[in-house]
Amino acid sequence: MPTEAGTQGMCASCPDFGLRLNKEAGEHKMNKSKIISFLATQKDIFILIIIVITAFVLRIEDLQKWEDKKEHCFYNSEPILTTIDGYYYLSLARDIVENSYHQPYEKRAVPENPSRPSPPPLLSVLAAYIASLFSISLNWVGVMLPAALSLAIAVPIYLYGRIIGGSSMGISAAMLALVSPYYIYRGGIGWFDTDCLNATLTLGIAYCFFKFGSEHSIKKFAYFIEGICLFIIFLWWWDSTPEVVISTTLISLISTLIFLYRPSKKEGIIFYGLLLTCILFVLVIKGHDYPAQIYNKIHELFRYISKESPSLFPNPGISIGEQQKYPLKTIITYLTNNSLVFAASILGLLGMLLKKFRQSITLISIIILGALSLFYAKRFILFAVPVIALGFGFFISQLWLFASKNTFKIFRPAVIIICLVSTIPAIVYDIQNVYWPKLSAQVIKGLDSLSRITPKDSVIWAWWDLGYPIIYWSNRATISDGTYHGSARIVYNALPLADHNPKFSANFIRFFTERGEEGINKLYQATGNDVSKGFELMKKILSCDPQEAEQHIQEANLKSVGTIDSNEKWLKFFFPKIHRDIYLFLDYKMIFTAHWWYWFGTYNLDKKTGIHPELNENYRNLSIMGVKSKNNLISQYLTNRQNINMDLQSGMAALSHGLVSLKKIAINNISSTQEINFHQTGPVFYYLPKNGMGFLQDADFADSTYNRLFLGSTNSQFPESFRPVELNTPIYQIWQVM
Repeated sequence: MPTEAGTQGMCASCPDFGLRLNKEAGEHKMNKSKIISFLATQKDIFILIIIVITAFVLRIEDLQKWEDKKEHCFYNSEPILTTIDGYYYLSLARDIVENSYHQPYEKRAVPENPSRPSPPPLLSVLAAYIASLFSISLNWVGVMLPAALSLAIAVPIYLYGRIIGGSSMGISAAMLALVSPYYIYRGGIGWFDTDCLNATLTLGIAYCFFKFGSEHSIKKFAYFIEGICLFIIFLWWWDSTPEVVISTTLISLISTLIFLYRPSKKEGIIFYGLLLTCILFVLVIKGHDYPAQIYNKIHELFRYISKESPSLFPNPGISIGEQQKYPLKTIITYLTNNSLVFAASILGLLGMLLKKFRQSITLISIIILGALSLFYAKRFILFAVPVIALGFGFFISQLWLFASKNTFKIFRPAVIIICLVSTIPAIVYDIQNVYWPKLSAQVIKGLDSLSRITPKDSVIWAWWDLGYPIIYWSNRATISDGTYHGSARIVYNALPLADHNPKFSANFIRFFTERGEEGINKLYQATGNDVSKGFELMKKILSCDPQEAEQHIQEANLKSVGTIDSNEKWLKFFFPKIHRDIYLFLDYKMIFTAHWWYWFGTYNLDKKTGIHPELNENYRNLSIMGVKSKNNLISQYLTNRQNINMDLQSGMAALSHGLVSLKKIAINNISSTQEINFHQTGPVFYYLPKNGMGFLQDADFADSTYNRLFLGSTNSQFPESFRPVELNTPIYQIWQVM
């Protein structure tokens, strides 16, 4: 019988023994590798959690500063949104909660009243269910939800970064993206809009399609399905521009199919066959011209952001803050707040595209969107954030790769320090800058007042940027808002505010509220589609009483349009019977935005331009003082002892920038207005003794209906056109259109 030692010797000499040992060693290494990979992933998750918590704190730390200015940031103890557009989604959320979500949307774009979106926007649905489920007010949901949702961008950035440059890239990219000033601004407290997930979903779709194209197992189709699911969610999420969602998704998918996806013949036939079937199904549902519709809409959006005027009327995009282009220096500030970090990010981005082209190919759609911020509109900085972050992450990953070599391992801590220090400028910017609500609580008090002192079916005429807040806070109808302010409508919206004749302003408001854009287009048809002629004729007719207007209608020799086939019917067309009360809401902010609304209101269709106010300055802490001269005569001066000193006898004003001869000064004592005339020409000065405020304006702008009501109004100044309802000057005013 062989001994134990002999048996072991025999086994050791067995041919299969060495193979078994190698197999066991291989399995041991594989298990060890899996354990190391698992531990590394857990470490990454732990680091990401710390980054996400830090980013969330940066987003909500403004709330403490809001508490210090409660009178501005809170109304009835509830916070105010930092974006006016957010009240569109919040109004729809309220409709869902109150079970009043029905068609048409009777409070928007009077008298056309478009339909409510169907299905309701995902953001509104989410807010409504959170508010109902947890018994939280919609105002608090609207303030806090964006700050939470915007953190989700860490997931696709980390996953994509890990594929391209490992964990070091994923973590560093997520870190920079989450603290980027512009991303905190558009994804922080109060910014209740789709911005908080737009970049996240764009990047998530790109990641899923990349994994679909690069995987060789059956798992690839799971990634494809995930990408399609994210696409459907994105369509529901960014409901205002589905064409952009479709275009960016198609770019990522086509890039994947061209550069990454390499199926077997059988798999290719099945996949492309199913894909083609789905495309044909969509064309059957949407119509064979659906691709052309998407192209036309994209072209229309491009014209909007490029400020190109599509017709005789101006492009409203020229006046909208988020549609303006920032200089590169400002873009750098909003992305990283440091030129060196930005340069490293650009260097990393170029290196990533050159060294990892195949892995980066599906990023092309978000790179294009981000690049638009350089040439057209600052709102696209939102999409530049993850692009720059990935570039920064790749830069750090290359440093980490270099420091991972045995000779240079001593530099690993330095790379970590570089990564952390690079985020400090952005964090400092976030801490130093406070993002305040765009509307003050005092103005919202006026909007809330509308809900109590006006009939439920009333229409409120205001400048378009108050459209959404009026619907939400007043629950009243408006004629224009953040969506419905097209090239013609924005002119019609501003026209009665800028015109010098209050009678015209009231007549036009009544006319448009009943007839709308469709009615004005009928007038253009009646003038042989001469838009400029019809526009001027409309202003002439509505500047008169019906009796005087009848003569202008006869002289115009208008053509018949539909059932309007006589001068009598045209007269009724211009002066319709009003079926609902109409109110005018004016606020102080319009003084500071007059550069554009007055330009739109004075727009000349033939000259293709309007009038910008040449002079529009405001002064505070004013009072009238008496000063004795050498002859013991007392001269009165209006002064704040700082940058204005106005002689009320001569009409000469000494300002910080020189001596000005006034045309007149209007002293508004609420119950009466005293006008002191000085010179034939020159600016006008409005003085509000109760508030110690003064407004110096060029004579043309000062004579606008807005200024005559808001700064120079008395209770009985224009009784035939406007009746004062609530005059809380200089915060807001409510007038009934008579």
